[in-house]
Amino acid sequence: MSWMIVKCLLLAWLIVPSVGWAQTFSDDFSAPADRLDRSIWTTEIGAGSFLGRTQLRDWVTEGGVGRFVVADGSARLALDTFNPTGLSLYGTHAKTRVLFQPSPTTDVVLAFRMRLTSLQRGLVYGLYFYGCGASCSTDHDEVDIEVVSNYLQAGVSPLRVQLNRYAAEPLGAGHGPVVDLPPGFDPLAYHEWKIRWGTSRLTYYVDAVALFSTTTFVPQRPMHADMIVWGPASSDWSDAYDPSLQAVDNAGANQAFVALIDRFTVRTLSVFEDSLLTPGSTVIRLAHMMQLRDHIDAVRTREGLPAFLWADPNPAANSTVVQARHIVDLRTALADVYVARGLLPPVYTDGTLSAGVVIKATHINELRATVMAVE
Repeated sequence: MSWMIVKCLLLAWLIVPSVGWAQTFSDDFSAPADRLDRSIWTTEIGAGSFLGRTQLRDWVTEGGVGRFVVADGSARLALDTFNPTGLSLYGTHAKTRVLFQPSPTTDVVLAFRMRLTSLQRGLVYGLYFYGCGASCSTDHDEVDIEVVSNYLQAGVSPLRVQLNRYAAEPLGAGHGPVVDLPPGFDPLAYHEWKIRWGTSRLTYYVDAVALFSTTTFVPQRPMHADMIVWGPASSDWSDAYDPSLQAVDNAGANQAFVALIDRFTVRTLSVFEDSLLTPGSTVIRLAHMMQLRDHIDAVRTREGLPAFLWADPNPAANSTVVQARHIVDLRTALADVYVARGLLPPVYTDGTLSAGVVIKATHINELRATVMAVE
């Protein structure tokens, strides 16, 4: 059972009007404040702010008691056991005021860097897209990464994370596998979580490692990008509930559990021509190489790396032949990005390519998957 079952209570989920559409969205939380930037963020208020035994704090209303603190370059995604407005857990939520939607030529990529500061059981930290049709309870879209503290405890092996998705569907359990996290995953370190949403495929990542990819139940309509922390009741989601997490009725007994968010971005990125090259069938074209160069140049720029000196910097269609040195260049330029991020460089089929080697569809497919993991 997933926490989405309780969202039938969120009657106000899309009541706050958005201010438009966006190709990109970014917040690095560099300006200290007691609330997020309300020109680009909002939250649920009133009846829509309750998820089972958790109320989401109202940090949007002027004069309200709720806060979403930004300090030392991070937003504090906090759950308190004391709620100043009533007896419940006191969670935190934010969603973008703008909407996002992929197209046949673009994917939408939501990335979120988070560090937990506690492994208190019974907490769920969520990164997700969300949107509704006429009724959220009977017709909604959603794509989630749900970091469940119960799945990250010492002695649990392997550590796991819950993923989920809905496509124009009623609230309910959804289509959410629980998947293993990479070996050596440290739940108290910073990690980049990411959802890549296309019109025909969803892929979920952590630290440039693909956790799960699917072509079923893929939403098509526009959605907001959200983050949340809350504590489910046993009836909401028994796997995520823990009796050690309970609301208290006085501020002196409060316990606060915090995740630090130092980057939240949404980007709209171009997709590759011939989405999957088929060995023995697809002809390798110059466009395949040039699109990879464009994507790699973009991620190098984002990491502050110098421009790469490509072999044949100005290739000509119907003249320049894709060769081994071009593939080696692409791998080398991309490896710099992985090193800059402190990630292990990828391993490729035919790790050593020399002049005269036949360029395979696999070489291009692997490079695409590798650059998409860090975009």
